[in-house]
Amino acid sequence: MKFPSRYQITDDGILIQDYKDPTDKTLLDRYSKQDYMNSILSDLQYYRGLFSSTVLREELLKNEYDICYSFGGGTLKFESFLRVKEFIIYDAFSFFVQEFIEFFKTRSNLQANVSFIETFITSELISSIKLDRNLKTIFTFIHFIEHQSFDEHINMLKLLPKGIDVIIYGPNVENASSEDWIHFRPADHNTFIPLLKFKEILQSFNYEIKIASNYGDDLLIYFNTGNDHERI
Repeated sequence: MKFPSRYQITDDGILIQDYKDPTDKTLLDRYSKQDYMNSILSDLQYYRGLFSSTVLREELLKNEYDICYSFGGGTLKFESFLRVKEFIIYDAFSFFVQEFIEFFKTRSNLQANVSFIETFITSELISSIKLDRNLKTIFTFIHFIEHQSFDEHINMLKLLPKGIDVIIYGPNVENASSEDWIHFRPADHNTFIPLLKFKEILQSFNYEIKIASNYGDDLLIYFNTGNDHERI
């Protein structure tokens, strides 16, 4: 299959383009408020289907977390299915998302506490977060990490704190069917890493992979960063 010409393809099947800044607030102009609400509801139904899978349901829902740090998490459409007591959302667009979170909490019956930090998310930010080691913690990157440059993509994975669970959910480039594939359309989708290569990268940091699976046009990786891992 021919990929869009703006991407370079490495020997590992990784697609990379010159970095397009995902934090430009004009990106939100493509949404009206009603369009955004409709996307919330349609995505909620989509993730309900994902969590209906027996394997995913049993593995993802067997743990209860005190706190979830959601990076680029928007309205927690994926995370609302997890067993979490408190969410902290890091998002450059939280000024926009907060208009919809109460609507979403009611629609999804989300009971957890939710707070926002409006910020540009970098690997340095992620590595600087001070965790309470008495709390069971999970980090989530839901349709976020593909917006990073390749180097920043790897650094975000490399600099994760030890001893936490992590979920990455995003486009599965191996399912791309044409140059007009849905995940090629956003100009700021900068890096696509195939699932097998993704696993190799995580294993090089000595992370323990619990789930590495496809769902529709997406991939899901659920892993733990372990008590000690190598930095490369």
